[in-house]
Amino acid sequence: MAKLVILFEEPTDRDGFEEYYMNTHLPLSRHVPYVSKTSVHQVVQIGQLPEFYGIPYKIAELEFESVELLQQALASPEWQNVLADAVHLFAFLPKPPLVVVVDSCP
Repeated sequence: MAKLVILFEEPTDRDGFEEYYMNTHLPLSRHVPYVSKTSVHQVVQIGQLPEFYGIPYKIAELEFESVELLQQALASPEWQNVLADAVHLFAFLPKPPLVVVVDSCP
């Protein structure tokens, strides 16, 4: 199983971020092909972090059956719509989120 994981830092405008993310941006991701599960997590506690990193706020995960399907999804027009919308979401953040692709370990 592969995942696209997005780590958002503390927004500069929490209310604006939450409104836009939950009502506009997140619904767009539901149209991306091959997504088997979407989950969003609120960070409630953090441990020690290097000084260069900001304060984690929210984590989103999109799950796929394989890395190949994830890559196909990232090439889709639906994902391009998500990316095009992301610039509006970034207006509420100090910097763009960290985005990583992970795969299950054997």
